[in-house]
Amino acid sequence: MVLRVSASRLRRALIGSQRERSPSLPLNRLAELDSVRGAAALSVVFHHFKLLWNPHELSRVARLVYIGPLRLVSAGHEAVILFFVLSGFVLSIPALRGKAQPYPEFLVRRIFRIYFPYLVALALSVWGAANLHGQVQGTDWYRDTWSNPVKWHLVLQHVLFVGEYDAAQFNTAFWSLVIEMRVSLIFPLLCAFALWLRPARLIALALVLFVFTFLIQAFGHQNGAILSTLHYSGAFVVGIFLARQQKQVSEAYARLSVGAKIALATLAGFLFVYAGVALSKVSPGAADWPTTLGAAGLIGFGLNSRLCRGVLLSPIVRFLGRVSYSIYLVHGTILLALIHLLFRRIPIFAIFILYVTSVICMSEIFYRIVEKPFMELGRRLSVHS
Repeated sequence: MVLRVSASRLRRALIGSQRERSPSLPLNRLAELDSVRGAAALSVVFHHFKLLWNPHELSRVARLVYIGPLRLVSAGHEAVILFFVLSGFVLSIPALRGKAQPYPEFLVRRIFRIYFPYLVALALSVWGAANLHGQVQGTDWYRDTWSNPVKWHLVLQHVLFVGEYDAAQFNTAFWSLVIEMRVSLIFPLLCAFALWLRPARLIALALVLFVFTFLIQAFGHQNGAILSTLHYSGAFVVGIFLARQQKQVSEAYARLSVGAKIALATLAGFLFVYAGVALSKVSPGAADWPTTLGAAGLIGFGLNSRLCRGVLLSPIVRFLGRVSYSIYLVHGTILLALIHLLFRRIPIFAIFILYVTSVICMSEIFYRIVEKPFMELGRRLSVHS
């Protein structure tokens, strides 16, 4: 494939050309996207709780949580892929509307939106690890987290995102935020290049990013910082494609029969939920491409299906969407604290109730006193950047 680079075309992509503006991206559609993010955050909450058990030691009924229909509400890694696709979708909307932000303004907003709330959540996790560290009985996920005294050079690495480090020691959920911030640094350029490409080549770019990094991993290269960032950039690119083609997707969806819609929804759900189960033995990253396609399909249904939109716009799901980032930031610390304090001392079901209740309450508090003030401060400062 030969790409003929046009400086003027690339410049128009950077600032958002009239040709690329999409009338199919009204402001009220963002509520559905927030709700999708909230539902995905809740699935991560459930996912980390189910890691208390080894799936090979479970009863047939309990295994439904791992490989049965209930996997849809506890698919943690898949939910993270969905987050990346959503980020690509949402961050590309200003450029598609011809209102791309200057890079300094974009960067200031992303730092205050993602990084500073992360630092507060990191401080909570470090405090928990400092006071409650020690081995607990359970699966590797629990034995590897809060297992050792706090090492301050490791804290500094978490703050600076420097090199390869033990991202599991304080809160394993934080690994995706590292990817989010690294991609954010290059996203305006990535988005401009993606919008410069024709739609078919845009999908090819996403596929190349996945396949290239997968092949390197398959030949024994470790999943380093640059490699993992390139790998998951493919999901952001798919999000850009979905936002760019939203009008065409909506028109194609409207032409489908009810049976075809059900079939496509089933396929999207299957790819999203079960690609990891089917391909995890090949390579940890082998399932990310079909999972990304499934995530894109679910987002498409969330934006176009009347039934899906009704669910996503319900008050409870909209609440989850509003505090979704706070849920993601605090749930791991709450879970680890409860496990270190209460595991095998009270019934596991009681821990689950405490866990979910605490996550919901703490997320609302964290949103009000940390996340929302930082977002507002970022908006004010970006105007003067």
